[in-house]
Amino acid sequence: MVTDDPCSRLIARATARSQNRRLPYIQVAELEGIHLGCRAARTVFESEGDHRKVARIKPFLSANSKEGRSEWGRRFHDWSS
Repeated sequence: MVTDDPCSRLIARATARSQNRRLPYIQVAELEGIHLGCRAARTVFESEGDHRKVARIKPFLSANSKEGRSEWGRRFHDWSS
C-alpha cells in the first residue's frame, strides 16, 4: 500500500505482520522512520481505531476448582429434560 499519510503508514506497518502487532506503538513508529513521543504515538493509533489491550494470564484450575466444576456438571447435566 502506497500512501503519504503518516497515520496510514503507521497503521499499515503495525498490521502488516503479527510480530508488529505486539510491538509498542513507539517501536512501530521507529520502524516506519517517524519520530514520535509515547503519548503522541498512542494518540495517533487510537485515532485510527487501534486500541491495544494487555493480554492477561489465565490461572490454572486448582484441584478444588476442578472438582467443583465436575460436581456442577453432574448436577446440571440434564437441566433441559
